[in-house]
Amino acid sequence: MNVRESTLRTIVKRFNDNGFSLTIKHNWRPRPKIPPAVASELIKDETLKRWGHLSTLERCRQIRFDYNINISDTTLRTFYKMHGIHYLKASFQRTSKIESGRDKFEKVWRYASELVVALRAGKNPFYIDQTTFNMWSQKKSTWQHPDSKLHFFQ
Repeated sequence: MNVRESTLRTIVKRFNDNGFSLTIKHNWRPRPKIPPAVASELIKDETLKRWGHLSTLERCRQIRFDYNINISDTTLRTFYKMHGIHYLKASFQRTSKIESGRDKFEKVWRYASELVVALRAGKNPFYIDQTTFNMWSQKKSTWQHPDSKLHFFQ
């Protein structure tokens, strides 16, 4: 029979309050929310690197999708900390394709001509500097082992 521990304590207390003596021994332990097979997979460096771009909430969704286990982001953070995985800053390396002079000229020319067409059509263009946008959207930290080095490439 599966009965919660708090219910058992209440039963024992009521029996003892009414003059009866009741002792219950049980080997009840809470079932771990993350099974050992899944836990060993979640703390691997490969998994941490593959999920480096995901937030904790997105990782919980991925765990639900991959392993059919429903856990909260707080449980996952606690699990990571129990296994020595910390939320650390990762190095960020910017890599970009070097464009030749002709390619760069065509790209600027196409942008300028599209802008002129939009202005003539009476549209109000909204401009965001790419550098600023990249800094906003850049992920700076991720869950990783303290001794591992994780790099984000863009």
